[in-house]
Amino acid sequence: MKEANRDAPAVSGAHLDISSWEVMDAFQQREACPFCALKASLEEDFVAHYYDEMVMDDAYQGRILDQGLCREHLTRLERYPDRLGLALTLQTLLKRSQQLLATRNLAAVSQVDTCPACQWVEQELQRFLLTAAELFGQNPGFTAVFQQAQPMCLAHLSAFAQVAQAHLRPPRRQQLLTALANKERAVLAEISQGVEAFIRSYDYRQRRQPVDPKAVAAVAKALNLLRGSLASRGNHA
Repeated sequence: MKEANRDAPAVSGAHLDISSWEVMDAFQQREACPFCALKASLEEDFVAHYYDEMVMDDAYQGRILDQGLCREHLTRLERYPDRLGLALTLQTLLKRSQQLLATRNLAAVSQVDTCPACQWVEQELQRFLLTAAELFGQNPGFTAVFQQAQPMCLAHLSAFAQVAQAHLRPPRRQQLLTALANKERAVLAEISQGVEAFIRSYDYRQRRQPVDPKAVAAVAKALNLLRGSLASRGNHA
């Protein structure tokens, strides 16, 4: 991931490790859901890590032979300049296809619901979700940043709430869930009003009126809220 922002809000009585700095940075950026931003960075990290270490790891290639690779991660590997590494990966995937055809398991030849790459990214993202949950309430700097951060997409909102419910004790758990719900409720109301205004702009009585730029922006915000930011999207949230 990119180098952490050391200008993040000061911390009282707590030491921030690398994961905490990365979470801080993700909540301070102004372009996407914080966890979408982290996931996009993890996707880049995986490709570099794969070609540096995993492509020559017999155990990991065995996992790919057993589970395959989803289309999203095969495409990401294709975009990397390591042609030999890509060819070695394709060799493993072709071998997998031959084995499935030999057993007449035609339905499974291209059916990959989740792959080792998906699992790696998800495992790392869970670590960031837990880090963020633990920072809330214990770190005044993060709690302030949390309130001003970009809204979470609904998929990561749900995942964050599940982590908080599983790992935090009351009353901090309830404080986080309440803050999360209040923030997202306000965001949903604002975006919904903007989308409604955009729809009204197509009414024949409004055709001569310029469309409010905030209404146009609300459509893009609604998409990011419902599906996640494009930079992080793959086959899974």
